[in-house]
Amino acid sequence: MLALKNVFAGYGNDRVLQGVSLAVRPGEVVGLLGRNGMGKTTTLKSVLRLNDLYAGSITLDGQEISGLAPFQIARLGVAYAPQEAKVFADLSVRENLLLVGRETTSDRGEFQMIFAKLEERLAQRAGTLSGGEQQMLALARVLLAHPRYALLDEPMEGLMERLWPEVEAVIAKLKSQGTGVLLAEQSPQRALRLCDRVLVLIKGRIVAEHHASAVSLTELQSVLML
Repeated sequence: MLALKNVFAGYGNDRVLQGVSLAVRPGEVVGLLGRNGMGKTTTLKSVLRLNDLYAGSITLDGQEISGLAPFQIARLGVAYAPQEAKVFADLSVRENLLLVGRETTSDRGEFQMIFAKLEERLAQRAGTLSGGEQQMLALARVLLAHPRYALLDEPMEGLMERLWPEVEAVIAKLKSQGTGVLLAEQSPQRALRLCDRVLVLIKGRIVAEHHASAVSLTELQSVLML
């Protein structure tokens, strides 16, 4: 289980998270729902120690990881698809994928099934892809890494709606592999559709937690307006 307990984190003097506690279990998709500026990205970055941690505990299967370097946490099986700087622009699509491991027959089939359009561009420099294609490449890296836990920062934001099913297929595949997913999301509709549980984050605090099957869209929307 990936767990944050009473985490206070931010950037220098800007303390964004105000005692965040949450847990993600293997094979579970947990939605972190909130408007812009509420602390979703900061929560994800805190897991990988990409910002300042002032207090609290972050554990992976009971092991404290808050003192580790980002690359060490990644090696323990935590993958991250950020909103910005999604790919290594000067490397080819294939080279971006090979960064997460060897190219196996199984992985190649998985990639072809979900990312058919990128298959045609394996030799193309990643920085020349469209924004949507770069997002799909970032998700492909996560999927092919076979992580224990995946942190996805608003993977559908800014994507054309016709690409949403491909993102949903990645999330479903991760879940079926037993990967725990922490999904930052602005849309309550998408959160209810994709997640097992939904946490509402407002001004750096978790103010509500619901099983997706036991809460209505109207209820979530009303909490988000607080």
